[in-house]
Amino acid sequence: MPSKSAKEKLLDIKATEALRDIEIIEDVCPDQMNSGVDEILDDFIEDAIAIYSCRRGISIGVPKSIDWRNNILSSFGGGRFKQMLRVSKYQFANMVNLIKADEVFSTPGIRQIPVDLQLAIVLFRLDSSGSSESVRKICTIFGIGDGGTLAKITDRVFTAILRLMPKYIQWPNVAERQQLVERTFEELPHCLGYIDGSEIKLFEKPAKCHEKTLMKKWNQNVMVIPRLNPVVHSIWRQKTKESLYII
Repeated sequence: MPSKSAKEKLLDIKATEALRDIEIIEDVCPDQMNSGVDEILDDFIEDAIAIYSCRRGISIGVPKSIDWRNNILSSFGGGRFKQMLRVSKYQFANMVNLIKADEVFSTPGIRQIPVDLQLAIVLFRLDSSGSSESVRKICTIFGIGDGGTLAKITDRVFTAILRLMPKYIQWPNVAERQQLVERTFEELPHCLGYIDGSEIKLFEKPAKCHEKTLMKKWNQNVMVIPRLNPVVHSIWRQKTKESLYII
């Protein structure tokens, strides 16, 4: 059975509503049956004419508002603003100044929303789960289309940021690498730097020094940090009382 078009589906809805109204009149006001049915049918015919006279049918869109992005977000204080976009207002302004002149935001023939708004949308998205539900939520909050608009905005912002990468992220030369290794040798030997690790919950607390594996939420954990050196060893940090296991 062929699928119905959007116009046919909408017409079915109107027909169902008309039949329901006729049944109500028949039950409640049987003495006004004729005049009531004529009025209902006239309304249905007008709706049908409007549906079929519209080239693309009648769109039932999701209501959106730009009030939050234009008036509310900009009025947040430093703490609340950072909670929303993961950067301070000062950092956000610097990021806008760095990317606003990129050619990706001035494509001929394509009208775009302001660069600062595009950046705000992407930063807000990076703090979301990435599911289809979060995408629809972001589009509704910022008042943009659910289609490819969010993907296009994300691509533009990342393109502009990645073009700046060689200016701000550079691999250290031989002398700089040696200095980095010497600086952190007592803490993490033969490493050129490290950023973060992952906590692994222990099945049971160690027989000795168990207080040194007690981390957040009072769980017995070890911190695992990957590095290039294949030697496996453990380091105990007395200062912070964290157990690090280097692999």
